[in-house]
Amino acid sequence: MKKVFKLISGVMLSSLGITMVIHAGLGVFPITAMNIAIANWLGVSIGVAGCLVELLILLLAYKLGEGLSLMGVANMTIGSFAIDLWTLILPKHPLMIVGIFLLPLAWYLSSSTGLGDTNQNLLTNAILKRSKKGIGLIRGLQETLFMIIGLMGSQGAVTPLTVILSLFFGYIIQFEYKLLKYDPTK
Repeated sequence: MKKVFKLISGVMLSSLGITMVIHAGLGVFPITAMNIAIANWLGVSIGVAGCLVELLILLLAYKLGEGLSLMGVANMTIGSFAIDLWTLILPKHPLMIVGIFLLPLAWYLSSSTGLGDTNQNLLTNAILKRSKKGIGLIRGLQETLFMIIGLMGSQGAVTPLTVILSLFFGYIIQFEYKLLKYDPTK
């Protein structure tokens, strides 16, 4: 029960951080830009769009041989809809950018439970197992694809911050994995 509480706390904190970054108005993560674009196209909330994107990523990862993850399902359901909740509660202000610093803590809380990984990480791991490329390149390509889709319909959510994140976030993850001596393909 303690692990599930820690997982849900991490998912809620992650959704809070993502919403804070959105409300700062200074740019968003590439996958958030894509979720905003899909929300605009379908006429749904960002949370519903995020849930649909997470489901698609989960199905792709599963098709490529990755198992289901409680953390991935929690992000897809609780996390996506928590973004909608936080959107109603939080003010819009540039200082909300501090939400970006909540994400590492949130990811640590969630992943330290041993209850799986995010759906996006599952997809990255599936591609890594079939490729001779590094995680930095693979994740960077995923983030860039998300950003491009976001550019097509997020109505200004893609900023230089989003571009920087799409180009370098994968390499940051790769660096952290090396530092922690973690091999996601095993």
